[in-house]
Amino acid sequence: MVRRNKETVFIVRDLNNPLKGWGWVDLDIEVIKRFGLSTQRPQGIVIDSREHKALLAEGKRYTQCINPPNRGTSGTKKFVVNNNGELINLSVQKTLTIEAVCAWVKTWASHDAKIITPGKKTISLAGEAISGSSAFIYFVLNADSNAIKIGMAKDLDQRLKSLQTSSPARLQLIKVVQLANVKEAAECETKLHRKFAHLRLSGEWFKAEKELFDHIENSEIEIQ
Repeated sequence: MVRRNKETVFIVRDLNNPLKGWGWVDLDIEVIKRFGLSTQRPQGIVIDSREHKALLAEGKRYTQCINPPNRGTSGTKKFVVNNNGELINLSVQKTLTIEAVCAWVKTWASHDAKIITPGKKTISLAGEAISGSSAFIYFVLNADSNAIKIGMAKDLDQRLKSLQTSSPARLQLIKVVQLANVKEAAECETKLHRKFAHLRLSGEWFKAEKELFDHIENSEIEIQ
């Protein structure tokens, strides 16, 4: 199902309990293609209690048909996957649990990817809290001006929207680095500004030269 530049992926609600059926996630078509995610609508299945002993109720045998899901019109909640510095936005069915989202993301994202929950908490793919006050270093390219902004933000999504609103040129986010807290992010930002001071154009904007691109692409932003 296409929703503008997004498509729907169906995911299981609980890997250990097929009776709970499926939920759905909307995400960018480009991301779906790049990670080889399936948008095929699942087929209905028949659950036989003899094959799922954990589902037996009071020792009784039964069968149950789980119908394939519909995208529906129920509300969504927003998750963000930080996959090696790339932020991937997910519009998740409101009734899906964090555990279900983590289990699905684990099937395609890098092992050290992080998930930012609707409550702005950062968790690992195992669902463990990493930090409640993480902050980001971001690199944004203005191709028209051949300039890269090195900035820091706690609410990255809001910052990027604000930057684009105030810019007549299309801005491109080229890398994100997530740090444990605002203090670490501020220190990292200061060191980066100092390191590339010779490329500074104005404020937090720097010349988009090979030296800076190479640093963004190849390093983990460890500034001495």
